[in-house]
Amino acid sequence: MASGLIHDWIAAAFIPDAKLDDVLSVVRDYDRYKTFYGPNVIDSKSLSTDGPADKFSVLLVNKAAAETALEGEFAACYLQLTETRWYSVAYTTRVQEIHHYGHPGEQKLPPGKGSGYIWQVYNVTRFEQRDGGVYIEQKALALSRDIPAAVRWVVDPIVRSLSKEALLKSLRQTQDAVRLRTGVASPPLAPHAANEAACGPPGLPEARSADRDPAPRP
Repeated sequence: MASGLIHDWIAAAFIPDAKLDDVLSVVRDYDRYKTFYGPNVIDSKSLSTDGPADKFSVLLVNKAAAETALEGEFAACYLQLTETRWYSVAYTTRVQEIHHYGHPGEQKLPPGKGSGYIWQVYNVTRFEQRDGGVYIEQKALALSRDIPAAVRWVVDPIVRSLSKEALLKSLRQTQDAVRLRTGVASPPLAPHAANEAACGPPGLPEARSADRDPAPRP
């Protein structure tokens, strides 16, 4: 891909009365992602676990994009820093677009082909237990196809909004799943998301950031 967009967002949330084990048992329960993170996640499964290293698959559907679905495989690694601090790194190893998902003529495209809704995803998440609960800070980077200049003024604000809302929704759903597991009702959660300046990864010198207005970290 000659050029593209790097969507770089960071969000944080606090889950009161939770323990690190509660949170980690949710985020590593890949077979139940379709339950925790529905309705956009319609299927998920664990592929393998080798100590701190996991592999899993996720099927995402975007009904707003003519029933387009994305099938992705991910690798994730969870590392413990101290008794109260963990972090994880997760990234896509394969992404395939499925046109007309669930309809006659459904077609799975080869990796790297399609609309470029998402080409690659890279997440870094930090977990810390303190103040009577668990803090989660998630940094999400996604690579997509560039937006044509003629429509950028219309599409760019939508891309920003969708990226932000998806990250905040993911944090809310993680909290709900943790509270469901521990049997405690979920209190209101007010996470904050901010976009950070991004630069293209090696090999993509022409990539540009879709989110150019830096905001304070939470």
